[in-house]
Amino acid sequence: MSLLEQLVEGKDIAVIAKNPKCAGLDFHNKVVVRFNNDSGRADIWCTALHRGRNEELLDSCSLVVVPHPLEDETVRGHFAASSEWLDKPVEFCDPQPYSELRNKLNATPLSGTAFLHMLRGLNNFKSCTLYGFDAHLTPGAQVTSFSVYYNHKPLMDHRYIRYLVLFDSRFRAGEHTRLFWPEIWWNIRRPKYFLDKHAPVFLEHLKKGRLLQAFSRLVEALRSKTGDQSSEK
Repeated sequence: MSLLEQLVEGKDIAVIAKNPKCAGLDFHNKVVVRFNNDSGRADIWCTALHRGRNEELLDSCSLVVVPHPLEDETVRGHFAASSEWLDKPVEFCDPQPYSELRNKLNATPLSGTAFLHMLRGLNNFKSCTLYGFDAHLTPGAQVTSFSVYYNHKPLMDHRYIRYLVLFDSRFRAGEHTRLFWPEIWWNIRRPKYFLDKHAPVFLEHLKKGRLLQAFSRLVEALRSKTGDQSSEK
């Protein structure tokens, strides 16, 4: 039996997304799971390792879970760089279930989705409640340099988590979790996200009279926008 199985056996689990609305919630006697650079106490610290050291979670947790397979070259590199300060047991997910999830999403799963998929493969926990998983908070805004590198598609992750809540009776939505209609909310907020990301550089070129650079930036932005839209369909 793995350490993860031992910790959750017969228990209720609270999986908490990094959402400021979750601050101050009381999770009673549940096994608490937090992610990456979140704040608060956790029994299990779920980390992608490239997010860096989190003293608070590392001190409080009994187990560090990396919800990606150690066979992945990038994950292995992150682990090697982190191993000197990881003074807790570390558990990675199995390659085959992870590969199945990746194929289902047609993208690299986010850490939260990959961890929930790990839990789904266990049969000994009582329940799992999700707190702060809010698909209305512009899922596309999670696209970062890491997201581009790993080919994340947050909308697909939200759809998978929604599937768990709807069709696996062990999973349930807790406070501040909203999993329905993320596509609508993202399309409503897409113009603001697009402008916030590209307008400052475009205007800076324009103010300094660099018309060619400003035009090039606009073309580049429009191309990336078209690419983002096509990749989400």
